[in-house]
Amino acid sequence: RGGPGYLQSALTLGGGTASACILSGAAFGFELLWVAPLGMILGGIVFMAISHQTLSTGMRPFEAMRVHAGPVVAWGWAIGTVLASIVWHFAQYSLASAVLVDLAEVAGFTAPRWLMGLAVLAWAVPTAFSFGSGRKFAAAFDTLMRWMVWLIVAMFAVVAVRVGLGSHAGEVAAGFIPHVPADNGDVRANSVIIAGLATAVGINMTFLYPYTLLARGWGREHREYAKADIVYGMVLPYIVVTTLMVIVAGATLSAGFTGKSIGPVDAAKSLGSLLGPVWGRVFFDLGLLGMLLTTITLHMVCSGLACAEMFRLRIGSPAYRVATLLPVPGVLGSVFWGSISVWLAVPTSIIAGALLPLA
Repeated sequence: RGGPGYLQSALTLGGGTASACILSGAAFGFELLWVAPLGMILGGIVFMAISHQTLSTGMRPFEAMRVHAGPVVAWGWAIGTVLASIVWHFAQYSLASAVLVDLAEVAGFTAPRWLMGLAVLAWAVPTAFSFGSGRKFAAAFDTLMRWMVWLIVAMFAVVAVRVGLGSHAGEVAAGFIPHVPADNGDVRANSVIIAGLATAVGINMTFLYPYTLLARGWGREHREYAKADIVYGMVLPYIVVTTLMVIVAGATLSAGFTGKSIGPVDAAKSLGSLLGPVWGRVFFDLGLLGMLLTTITLHMVCSGLACAEMFRLRIGSPAYRVATLLPVPGVLGSVFWGSISVWLAVPTSIIAGALLPLA
């Protein structure tokens, strides 16, 4: 019966998270396992505060921010939400197109990255438009996001077990003790740590979340339930997925680390010897693809919703749909930056993370 918490999982488990985890594991092994849980625990506390304020007052969040914090902060919060959704979109498409190209290669044919980017766009636009299209569509949308979150968890759990999670138990446990390792070549530990913290919770998540609470008709009597929903729908899935991804990357990529040019396909191919030349790549790719599709869709939803609040647009109106499409230029990420698929999300996450103080 989980609700808005799962939408936040679907939003935050995306290209930025995947990139930070893959790069973290490849460059530093298990040493930065502490980063993602810390970022999400801090985020969970903030989300509990958001839910308490929203459900206690029943005010629409943008209006509450405008009245109690001032119009400058309110408009900065909404504009920051749109900007973060646009900026983060490029890295999502860069990774998604690479993953689809790899799946096509497994299937025995060659596909250009730009075509795979358009395929993702063709899926994302109607899915994003279905948000707010009535109770029936809203229920279907929630169900889809919830199942995709747990499929992502399942995919990476299978891969982590086959990697030999038990044989690395001591190193994994030590990785949860906060410390900053030495830089590895051209990859700075501080940059990866900041990116990991920034991808846990984005400013666009803080905007989307309170509106999903109100859209479901929740009120004061749901305040404790909302806290449980945050823990089980957002915090736990995020910590499990990120931990598994870092472990998989650390166990398979750290020995032959090649610097910033590492991509998700490299990670998928490295698993061939563990699950077979086909299934290792397929499981990893599908888990990663699930993360990217949900995030791309919800970035568009965040953009449309923020513009709807700023300019009083009706959900589902032509103007709202145009606002939903603002992040679409991110599809160019499937054409450019192919050789730095993972590293691209690090500066992107730091830029978007700089907007968080507004929230």
